[in-house]
Amino acid sequence: MYHKISRRRFLQTSAGAVTLFGLAACTPAAAPGGATGADAAATVIEIYLGDTFQPDVPRGEGLNPLHESRALGDEWEEMTPGYKLDFITGPGGEGIEQWVKSRQAAGSMPDICNAVDNWLNRDIGADYWLTVDPFIDDPNPYIPAGADGSDRWRDAFIAGFDARNRMIDGKYYGIPQGITGVQIYCNLNILADAGIDFQSEISEPRWTFDSMLAISQRLKDADVTAWALAWNQPYWNWIQTTSLAGFLKSTGKWKLLDTDDDDFVTSIERFEAIDRGDWTADAEELRAMHKLVEDWVPYWAEGYLGLTSEDTIALFARGEAAFMWNGSWYYPTLKDDPQREFDFGIARFPLLNERMAAIGAGGPTQYPGGAYNTVALTSTAKEKDTITQSIDFLKYFTSCDGQGRICAEHGGIVPVVKCATGNPELEQFKPAPDETFLQTIHMRSMHLDYGETYWRITSEWLGGTLTYDEAMAQFQPVMEQYAKDAIERSKE
Repeated sequence: MYHKISRRRFLQTSAGAVTLFGLAACTPAAAPGGATGADAAATVIEIYLGDTFQPDVPRGEGLNPLHESRALGDEWEEMTPGYKLDFITGPGGEGIEQWVKSRQAAGSMPDICNAVDNWLNRDIGADYWLTVDPFIDDPNPYIPAGADGSDRWRDAFIAGFDARNRMIDGKYYGIPQGITGVQIYCNLNILADAGIDFQSEISEPRWTFDSMLAISQRLKDADVTAWALAWNQPYWNWIQTTSLAGFLKSTGKWKLLDTDDDDFVTSIERFEAIDRGDWTADAEELRAMHKLVEDWVPYWAEGYLGLTSEDTIALFARGEAAFMWNGSWYYPTLKDDPQREFDFGIARFPLLNERMAAIGAGGPTQYPGGAYNTVALTSTAKEKDTITQSIDFLKYFTSCDGQGRICAEHGGIVPVVKCATGNPELEQFKPAPDETFLQTIHMRSMHLDYGETYWRITSEWLGGTLTYDEAMAQFQPVMEQYAKDAIERSKE
């Protein structure tokens, strides 16, 4: 039997958590590790890295706890007298958002915290997070002279700072800490049994979306589940992330939405286009994106409207599906799974150029990875006057050596800085030279509730409760209302 990865759950209720954190906030902070003397007098910078690089916590079956983040912290402390880094324990996984809300309510956020774009956008005007705009154009002294990022920190990152880093107020908040590298996991045994050659039909030359559908049909004819996919978080997000920018560029609509002409369409530019009437639920680009979904879902796992991502991972891990769209973070788990009884390979996501050309000139090749995993400074750093030191540690953390060490140890995260070398087996998850990194984002990143409403309405369409036109007619007023709300909040 396949054992799912264990995940620590945050079990306290919101009210209880607020109470506990409120009490904690009233208690004088102790130095980490019960230090005395000079160490006890040091200013403590608290850090929570989420599930990505958090040190010294269980990671699941077959995976060792991480230590390199703590080692980098020790090295930085040696160079920065008077400051100590405390990597605090948090819930990880699904519990982190409630944990963040509770900490915010109690006024006890760590100085540096794992964050995602929809939290940051939601909190614009609430002063929970600090912008990093004043720092990203400064040099990173921990990157060797001449390497990207040594003169200007933001240049160190693959694709710089992208559409998902800039919030609805036009400012940057998150510092990238790893690429969400996503490609296709393939069960080579199933493919071989069905007479499908991985190298010539999928890998080289790279398959297209329509040739992928034809292969999926062959698998279906052989009574095989082609795709371990579900119309649930995060899969429906990725479809939009992967295709929408290309469709917009195919028709020329991109220039209408990209008002600052920087080749990114951010959440606020999307909302402003909705408010102007330039972007609607019946747009041909959105219809083309949904046509991808409509053509694809017949090959997904049975019950795809009700399955979770954990269900689909288990399905693939048991050897019951040919393909799974998932991230590099799953690579070490699958590779080292003692119960895996099949060989697997990694394929690039199918090319969408033909579908894009069908509605216009044809857009760029899209990288399906989505964006960056980020950390952000909180208002705590301002209150404690630790902004300068927190930024300095993040520069050390995102140096060539720092990124290389933490990513190599993790085994499933692609380095976010160009000069770093992580796990060489993950090179296949990086954006290829001809792939365009994230240029616009999915609904959930624009606003959490907006994305969830979109998911509910499209689920009713896919389930047959609504026709497509009825679903989009329901979504149009939702688009308009959230656009007005976002524009108002962006002015705060």
